[in-house]
Amino acid sequence: MNEQKKITEFDIIGMVLKVWKERKKVILWGFIGGVIGVVVAFSIPRFYVSETALAPEFSGGGMSMSGSLAELASSFGVDLGGSGSMDAIYPDLYPSIISSTDFLMSLYDVPVSTMDNPEPRTYYYHVQKEFKFPFWDYPKVWFSQWKKRLLPPPGGGEGNNLVVSRHDWEMIRQFRDLVICSVDRKSSVISIAVCDQDPLAAAAIADTVRQRLQDYITEYRTNKALLDIEYYRNLLADAKQQYDSARIEYVKYADAHKTMNLVSYQARLEELENDMQLKYSIYTQTSTMLKQAEAKLQERTPAFTILQRPVTPMKPASMPRIVVAILWAMLGGAACAAKIIFFPSKNKKKAEEAGSESGE
Repeated sequence: MNEQKKITEFDIIGMVLKVWKERKKVILWGFIGGVIGVVVAFSIPRFYVSETALAPEFSGGGMSMSGSLAELASSFGVDLGGSGSMDAIYPDLYPSIISSTDFLMSLYDVPVSTMDNPEPRTYYYHVQKEFKFPFWDYPKVWFSQWKKRLLPPPGGGEGNNLVVSRHDWEMIRQFRDLVICSVDRKSSVISIAVCDQDPLAAAAIADTVRQRLQDYITEYRTNKALLDIEYYRNLLADAKQQYDSARIEYVKYADAHKTMNLVSYQARLEELENDMQLKYSIYTQTSTMLKQAEAKLQERTPAFTILQRPVTPMKPASMPRIVVAILWAMLGGAACAAKIIFFPSKNKKKAEEAGSESGE
């Protein structure tokens, strides 16, 4: 065991000595790697990330003990039913909403400005024309453009929302990488992060996505209540018209026969009065139902608490350029050391063998 340890120590020391003898070459390779790293670092475009967070209001307005137990069980993948909210769209589905085709295509026309150019232009134009690529991606971009010219777009899409062009699919796939939404299952906090090569554009799109998500959820939550309000308004207008007609008919008949005391006229007058009172009762009940529907609309309208508003990031989220250069320099030196240890040159092998023979 001691002999094996000595041999191992001797081998490690020998490898270190080999590398030390060739330290100039190692430094040279490291310098070359650092130069390559500088070129790579300045070729990779910087990306900035702007984040926003908000907490939704649940429709139940609070949770009972059974709702709390159901929520706790759902975090472990067990469905006990009886959740605090009866909504079909709950916070766990918000990332799917943001990554949907319709939602991302609605961002095409959002006006954005950049730090270098305050002139507003669409987000579609900004991503399509102003995004930079590293130099090794240009062959792929050129090939993609050549393929677009070679392959015609699918036909039959005019006026058909079910057909999406090939170019739109590529843009949607790129938008899904730039706009990311996540939900904390414990706290239900919604986090939206937008990645962009310009910090001002990233903050603007993050704020737009947050606002449009709120509008989407609000529209879903209040859609049924708005339909009910419109329905009760129509009923109220019809009830009001019928009551006015019955009242006018009653007044006209009473004025025309006010001097008559015949039983038949009195019976007809009571009949018209009863009909007027019935129409009035229907009118007041319908008015009450409309007020209840309006109160239901207010109850169903969600209130989102903005925990963190989107701001312009000061530092890029990508790796610093100096770190990239250092990593490449270390990689170059490590590659040279590995070559010296494991792949020595033939001349040095012969020199070592000659030296060992002369020593003998």
